[in-house]
Amino acid sequence: MGSTGGVGVAVAELSRLAAVAGRHLAVHSLPVPTCMGVSLVAGRADRVEIGVSATPLSAMAAVLVTWHDTLSNAAPMLLGESDSDGPRVEIHGEFRDGTPVQVVAYPDEQDLVGLRDVIWMGARALAWLQEVAS
Repeated sequence: MGSTGGVGVAVAELSRLAAVAGRHLAVHSLPVPTCMGVSLVAGRADRVEIGVSATPLSAMAAVLVTWHDTLSNAAPMLLGESDSDGPRVEIHGEFRDGTPVQVVAYPDEQDLVGLRDVIWMGARALAWLQEVAS
């Protein structure tokens, strides 16, 4: 297949991923993301990346818990400090059709005093999100 065919396949895949993400947002009445990106590898879906932002921290946690509850195979992660990005919370999962998705939020460093060096995954990260959201 020539390069034009490869571009056509990539454009079709981008359109499909945008539609899948849009349907998911609508079906679950999720807030509009602050950003959305698509990662392709060799013209095929690698993942959809969703950025969310809300303040205060409790609102951000509530949005992330909602996302967690709408994804298949959802796995939350709290990264208290990262050399390059600062603290972040991620939810990795899949849309209904199996498309991988990563939802990311960047809390203020002041909100994570005492948690700057932690890396929590799975049930521990989810329990923290649920506690903060309530």
